[in-house]
Amino acid sequence: MEALNLRNDKQHFQDGLFIWDIPTFNESAVREAILNAISHRDYRMGGSVFIRQFPRRLEIVSPGGFPTGITPENILWEQAPRNRRIAETLARCGLVERSGQGMNRIYEVCIRESKPKPDSLIRMRTMFG
Repeated sequence: MEALNLRNDKQHFQDGLFIWDIPTFNESAVREAILNAISHRDYRMGGSVFIRQFPRRLEIVSPGGFPTGITPENILWEQAPRNRRIAETLARCGLVERSGQGMNRIYEVCIRESKPKPDSLIRMRTMFG
């Protein structure tokens, strides 16, 4: 997060007389997206999880695409953990509270901060900004 925050600009949002500074990349949403990429990637495939930061978007690319049965249309209400043991380990380490809520939290943050919804493509690319 330190490396991300070096280039994490503030966006100004005005609500009446009040002006709020909102970071371009919400730390909790980024954290959820990275944990999703790690726990749901296809470890049978080579390659790595890549995080690319641009001025107004963040791409997190995870090998393997969506797990079987998950599509961009049903990602908010369907669950299909690809690596249950990894998800359980992340929960035991205190990195995730409960499985199946990562994308919900990311969408909630985007809505709360008036940002575009994440673009979840076949390569599990998630954009914020």
